[in-house]
Amino acid sequence: MQPSLNDCKYLPECVTSRRSVQGLSDIPGLGALQARSRNVEVFHPNSLNLAGGSKASNMDLDPMAIYVVDDHAAMRRSLDALLASVGFSTTLFSSGEEFLAAADDLPAGILLTDLRMSGMDGLDLVARLKAGNHDFPAIIMTAHGDVDAAIRALRLGAKDFIQKPFREAELLAILQREAEAIRNSGTSEAIRLMAQVKLAELSPREFEVVQALAQGKTNKAIAHELALSVRTVEMHRSRAMDRLGCRNIAELVAIALHGDILAMSGSDDIALS
Repeated sequence: MQPSLNDCKYLPECVTSRRSVQGLSDIPGLGALQARSRNVEVFHPNSLNLAGGSKASNMDLDPMAIYVVDDHAAMRRSLDALLASVGFSTTLFSSGEEFLAAADDLPAGILLTDLRMSGMDGLDLVARLKAGNHDFPAIIMTAHGDVDAAIRALRLGAKDFIQKPFREAELLAILQREAEAIRNSGTSEAIRLMAQVKLAELSPREFEVVQALAQGKTNKAIAHELALSVRTVEMHRSRAMDRLGCRNIAELVAIALHGDILAMSGSDDIALS
């Protein structure tokens, strides 16, 4: 009997609703949350019938490799069952060390790794892969209290993160987006441009605050740097999250990094409102 994602406390929630995914608009904090704010339910681009477990139409011909790294056997088995049910090709690893040892011989694919593991953790794994010039788009699975670590992973080059407990639809949407990015080399540039369009909606001061947050600065440090009160910084951060449709600070930083905000200098590089 195949394990269910709900058989283990580490695993995602049961699917109770569809997350908005519509091509390039489904990047962290952008399309999915925009559609949700409009109360519009849209479908996965490959028409995944998640409740029924049917396969995505194009994955049968070109299955994308997903490399699952987690030190909990139940999590690995459950993710294997889920991903196989929609046509992904999965390979399971019980540790970061095991994956790193095999990385040179693996075909292109997506790395789905837990953040907290015994031995090499997800952050170390992403850093080691980057140092070794291994090009595996990394998705980090984190617990609720690991948002700061997830942000560090994004700065190291991870493509996205997902907080536990998560819905199956949410994970599959992220993986499908990255699979399409691998198949289509132009996708990354399109995502960057879309993120910059969203960042252009920020006021100059909101932009400065978001840029500083993406650099890992605290509210207190930002307040000192911009000669503002901490309360004012928090206000600008809150307004920026509302404009960008973000649920938390990690999603805000994800949009900022997708848009190469650290390379921008404000109005010189982007038309700010």
